[in-house]
Amino acid sequence: MATYTKEQETTFYEEIQNCEGLDLRDSRGKIHDLAFVLLGLIIGLLRNRDGNLSSIHRSMKNTHEELCELLNLDIESVISRSHLPRLLKKVASKRFEELVYKWFEIELDEIEKNGLQEMGKN
Repeated sequence: MATYTKEQETTFYEEIQNCEGLDLRDSRGKIHDLAFVLLGLIIGLLRNRDGNLSSIHRSMKNTHEELCELLNLDIESVISRSHLPRLLKKVASKRFEELVYKWFEIELDEIEKNGLQEMGKN
């Protein structure tokens, strides 16, 4: 039987939930569970969607029920397609990148890092 450290037992969803500084929304009017929305976004990308927000949103709708069941959550509806980009603007993208790179063990070479920095300036 394999044994795991506490860090290995932590799910990506829990890590996003507990990440300080990721959610840039003010505390008034928070409706959507940011960690759940970001997890749906990542799953949409991993399901080989083309990066088009409408395609990713369809994936979020298609996996919503199963994901809620798996995480034992009672989230009635998926974020609307029109609200998704507004919510994503309120995410600390640098912090989210760090989480994704760490969790999925992605390492960028210097050329890739420089390319991301250039994209962030535009």
